[in-house]
Amino acid sequence: MKPYLYLITYYAVINVIGIIYIFYDKMLAAHKKRRIPEKRLLYLSLFGGAFCMYITMLLIRHKTRQRLFMISLPLMIITHLFILYIFYHASI
Repeated sequence: MKPYLYLITYYAVINVIGIIYIFYDKMLAAHKKRRIPEKRLLYLSLFGGAFCMYITMLLIRHKTRQRLFMISLPLMIITHLFILYIFYHASI
């Protein structure tokens, strides 16, 4: 298996975890319970979950008024796409 395929598998898993976290945080917010800390959500997006987290946030309208998320997640997406590009071309 090529090295970049391991990275793509990692991104797939971390994005699924990110979707679960966003849905869970939305559910906690709806029930007025203690929420997932924003720092944890940002770390999860930093480690690769930004793409699906951003799409999920837009679809379920969760945290879309917070500039921190609406600015930092697209920047992280661009960074992660660049990382994938570099790994792909380095392994050819």
